[in-house]
Amino acid sequence: MPEFLEKRYDHRVRMILGIFWLVVYVFVNLTSVMYLGGLAINTITGLDMQTGITALAVFALLYSIYGGLKAVAMTDIIQVVMLIFGGVIITYLALNNISGGAGSMQGFTMLLDQAADKFDLILDKEHSFYSRPSRYICTDRRDVDHEPFILGIQPIYHSARLGSEKLR
Repeated sequence: MPEFLEKRYDHRVRMILGIFWLVVYVFVNLTSVMYLGGLAINTITGLDMQTGITALAVFALLYSIYGGLKAVAMTDIIQVVMLIFGGVIITYLALNNISGGAGSMQGFTMLLDQAADKFDLILDKEHSFYSRPSRYICTDRRDVDHEPFILGIQPIYHSARLGSEKLR
C-alpha cells in the first residue's frame, strides 16, 4: 500500500503511511499478541504474566534472528495446517458429541433439526444465494432502484428483455 500511494501521490505519503502502520503494529497488534501469549503461559504453567511475556518476547526475537524470515514463514505454514486440521477435528468431535456417539453426520442432522433457523441463509430454498438468480439478474432497468446490491454484486441485464443490449 505505501508503494502504491508513493506512485499515486509522493514519497511523503508513503513515509507517513509506513510510520502509521509501524506504530499500529507495535502498539496494537504486537501488544495484544504478547499479552494473550503471556496469559496462556500464566494459565498453563502458573508463571507470572510479566515473566511469561518477557520469555515469549525473547524466544520470538531469538527465533527470528537466528532462523531468519524463512523460519518464520515455515512456522506460519505449519500453524495454518495445524489450525485447519484442528478445526476439522473439533468440528467432528463436537458433532459426534451432539449425537451421543452416533457419528458426526447424525450430529449434524440433529443440529439441523434443533436449530434450523440458524441455517436459513445457506439451506433455505427461498433465501438461498444459489436458488434465486433473479435477485441478481434484472429483467428491467427499473429493477435496479429496488434491488439491493448484496455482497457488491452488480445487477446483470438480461438481453432477451432489453432487445439487442448485451449482458454487462
